[in-house]
Amino acid sequence: MNLPKYKRSNQTGRKGLNKLKGIVEEQLEWILRPSHQEDDFGIDGYIDIIDGESVTGKSIAFQVKTGQSYLVELDENHWLFRDTFEHLNYYLNHDIPVLVILVDDVENVAYWEICKAEFTNRTGNSWTMPIPKSQHLNAESKEILKNYVSSNVDYASQLENYWDGNKLLTDSGHILLIAGKDDIKNLNYQPFIEFLNRACSNKQLLIHLCEKVEIGIHGYDYEKRELYEIEEVKHWITQIFSMVPGLTYFLVNHERAQFLKLFMFCRIDFEVVPNSETQDGKLIKQKVEFDSKQLVKIFEIIFNDLNDFTEAFKIALKVNERVSKNIMSCLTGVDWETIKKKDNSM
Repeated sequence: MNLPKYKRSNQTGRKGLNKLKGIVEEQLEWILRPSHQEDDFGIDGYIDIIDGESVTGKSIAFQVKTGQSYLVELDENHWLFRDTFEHLNYYLNHDIPVLVILVDDVENVAYWEICKAEFTNRTGNSWTMPIPKSQHLNAESKEILKNYVSSNVDYASQLENYWDGNKLLTDSGHILLIAGKDDIKNLNYQPFIEFLNRACSNKQLLIHLCEKVEIGIHGYDYEKRELYEIEEVKHWITQIFSMVPGLTYFLVNHERAQFLKLFMFCRIDFEVVPNSETQDGKLIKQKVEFDSKQLVKIFEIIFNDLNDFTEAFKIALKVNERVSKNIMSCLTGVDWETIKKKDNSM
């Protein structure tokens, strides 16, 4: 009659795993998690390291061989473990340590060694590694094994300042970033790059800071020239979108936006209309005249930056469209949303 066959090696393997489980949980006071047999590619399980009552998140993988047939003497001080090259590659590519464990099911002793490339040798069509006879898996090996994993870090405590900083940013209506005179002269964009990196690393910040960042230029208060007339300022500003990719997404772009307009004035030829100053609250406005065709290059720079950024961060197309319309309205003085509604109604 054809029936499934029971292999004695399976029984031996289970006995070895049970002995190992007893050692790990009773002597080391850690947790042993065996792998499911169908998922056994050379790792028989994992040992979770416990510190007091705390599960540390640190683990050690293991391969266990049980029985007298695996206790092959290399010399009076070592057993000789032998395995395939496939398993060796698998062990050494693990991101956590891998132990090779030999269980003596007669003496109830488990011998171990960490699998390290420098411990191995090639022997014919396989690799071998000495397992010290003196290296028993027991309570005395606990501290040695802990040295193979990294120390625990209290990330929650370390993140308090980071979280507080993010909350301050998300609670703010708008953010003003200042470029000092030294930044301008040295073409330093690093503070702005770091700010955007922080904003991009946190999805809540990324959402909140869209169209919320204004850039101010500091250090030229006593200059009689306008900022767009100062060559070093003009040079710094015209390079910013290539040096700080994604800036367009964050920049304030409403009617009172300053930096976007300053960028435009640094890149186009225009004339200030004489005696055209008007008072709008505390903001003094001046009328300017320029050839609108010059805006093509401005929009090309800005919208390429915006498109690349929204695509890279998988930001919705409707957000891109809203930002684009607001920028066009900001730089042209035309309400593009109103024009769209009129076109749709015709």
